[in-house]
Amino acid sequence: MKIVFVALLLVVCISVEVQAQPTRGFLGVKGEDPADGSSGVTVTDVYPGSPAATAGIQPGDRIGSVNARPVRRYAELGRLVAGPPGTTFRLSVIRGDRVRDVTVTLVEPPPELRAPKGGARPPAESRAPETSQEAP
Repeated sequence: MKIVFVALLLVVCISVEVQAQPTRGFLGVKGEDPADGSSGVTVTDVYPGSPAATAGIQPGDRIGSVNARPVRRYAELGRLVAGPPGTTFRLSVIRGDRVRDVTVTLVEPPPELRAPKGGARPPAESRAPETSQEAP
């Protein structure tokens, strides 16, 4: 009886530990607010192999909406695509004078971009320069 109780307690403790660290999904873009006051976030960088890269998003593209909700600022994009890995979004991507819709599914962030336990940021050498805005 004691062995079963200890095993059950161990499973509960492991389960609580896993659930205590929610993971935010990774899109894989860096961006900036539009310089000319227009709508849409300008993509400045795309992480290789990310959902954004797989969807064909490139630096210079503008993300105009997420699930038909307009995006005006980079911080707003981060809030609109906040979700766990596996969450799917439809993005309206503007390139030149063409607009196309792409579907992206968030994934786990790459190991070098994950925050260590306790929620601290990754070491500076694995982060983008502080002058750029980090990927949602």
